[in-house]
Amino acid sequence: MPNGRPGDSRHHDIVHHGLEVYGPSCDALIREITARLPRHRLGEFQNLVESWPFEADGRPHDLDALFHRLIAFRESLGSAPAPSPSARASVPATGRPAGTAPVAPAAVPRRGSPLGGLVGLVLGGAIGLPIGFLAYLVAREALLSTRLWSSDAVMWAVVLAVAAPAALAGLKQGAAPSRMGHALLIGMLGFLLGGMLAGTGAGLLAMLLGSTDGMGDRAMGQAIGVVFGLMPLAALVGGAALGLRMGRRAWRNWRGDGPR
Repeated sequence: MPNGRPGDSRHHDIVHHGLEVYGPSCDALIREITARLPRHRLGEFQNLVESWPFEADGRPHDLDALFHRLIAFRESLGSAPAPSPSARASVPATGRPAGTAPVAPAAVPRRGSPLGGLVGLVLGGAIGLPIGFLAYLVAREALLSTRLWSSDAVMWAVVLAVAAPAALAGLKQGAAPSRMGHALLIGMLGFLLGGMLAGTGAGLLAMLLGSTDGMGDRAMGQAIGVVFGLMPLAALVGGAALGLRMGRRAWRNWRGDGPR
């Protein structure tokens, strides 16, 4: 018989009151483990369920880590693996103790496809090419000698050194979606957008200096040259700032059922 009122115990909320605490997959797994649990291990399991930390916003901390802890506990009872909580598709949940409230469908892992991998390859390459060109501009200003500025081979080597990993990351994300791949691609997109905005701002500043009255031709040319020389650096800094922000947000928003 259930003990206590809803809210008194996470374990009882899940098992006896049918409430959602850690999401459909983890909750269903907790119910199944409880149904098969030997009495002498009940306290150990309840402590795991009750002590799992929550974030400041009220959501459980790192559902994937909790899921793997539950899997390890379940396997110690001699059971088979359960579907991951990082899933989108749904299957009926099993292992619910008799007399408890119905359980929401459990999730199975999100799966990509060869077509998704191809689309990811193209999108990753499309994002990586302009980022690679920006990297070339920065390298040309900061690292390359002037005699290499006219070399197409050097330019394409730098561009492809960035675009190829980006395309491979897109391929992997499309074929097998993951939290890391999702955050990486969103971060690269943010880097591209931030770089375009920061570089455009530097270019507008150069145009403003070029239209300044009372400045000699030589001084004006030097000022414009400095600003245009700083454009790649401005794009790099702006792109890194926005890319890190968007990538971090994509990582944090990847919850048990995928990105939100």
